[in-house]
Amino acid sequence: MAHFGYNLRNHFVKAYNSGYLPEQDGHKIFFQEIGNPKGQPVICFHGGPGSGAKVSYAYSYNLKKYRVIIFDQRGCGKSEYKDAFKNNTIQKTAEDANRLLDYLNIKTKVVVSGCSWGSTCALFFSETYPKRVKRIIVNAIFLGRKKDAEYLTPIIPLFYPDMWDELKQIADKEHPDNYFGKLLFSNKHADQQKAMKYYKSLESQTSDGALSYTFDGREYTDKEIQKFRVFMHYQMNDFFMKENQILQNAKKIADIPVEIYQDRWDPCCPMYQAYDLHKTLSKSRLHIIPVFGHVHEDMFWKMYQDNLNDYKK
Repeated sequence: MAHFGYNLRNHFVKAYNSGYLPEQDGHKIFFQEIGNPKGQPVICFHGGPGSGAKVSYAYSYNLKKYRVIIFDQRGCGKSEYKDAFKNNTIQKTAEDANRLLDYLNIKTKVVVSGCSWGSTCALFFSETYPKRVKRIIVNAIFLGRKKDAEYLTPIIPLFYPDMWDELKQIADKEHPDNYFGKLLFSNKHADQQKAMKYYKSLESQTSDGALSYTFDGREYTDKEIQKFRVFMHYQMNDFFMKENQILQNAKKIADIPVEIYQDRWDPCCPMYQAYDLHKTLSKSRLHIIPVFGHVHEDMFWKMYQDNLNDYKK
């Protein structure tokens, strides 16, 4: 019942402005604005890679006080492109966010927010443009290091060795990342469906912490295939970052207030990453949510309450 008012309010939240950034590098970025047009600007980065922005990202903010800006990254959601993968890197995502703030004529410092892969982008943006950042709010932390991304999530060899072994047998002598990656980017429909049936199932079920696994035979849509292709585009390119780049560049945001929210047991983005970030940023605050799940509702409820309280001080 504690979340009833929070959830009810979500049904009435609508964007007051939307549009496209002028084309750059063959991409047109779709954006939306929610909340108070004269409020404190917040720019939110969505997860994935490959997912799209949702108006629900604004639910964690007092929309009488905040101006929340969301956008679909390259190759995602309603953003348009000539080639989804060309010029599609985390560097370009940060550049697009910076262009968007300029396009909206935002000259004041902004709150930067992101969840899961969005936390990676939010931290990367803040380290690239620290003078634009007032505060950072990130949750379900993903740092993009090799140990963070191995086998899509570090829990697979620990808790799903049978699932992983089955995929290795299907891939024969090739590493499943390479084998299913090639199938996913094949021009043959059957190859794409096979990659989704096995490799997407691996990603989805282990991220959710499924207690058992199945490889279903349903038909995946072109949209679902496209989302996972973007994910694999980043996965196969080490997320376009140097090893441990986020933490090595953390000194650039050392004096910016950082709020870190993390579910205690997150199968997709295990808590050690949030803790590593917190230890590196001595002025950060780590909020541990004692629940199981990736991007759990309790996390957003806690963020919402904290953001309300900030304006009561």
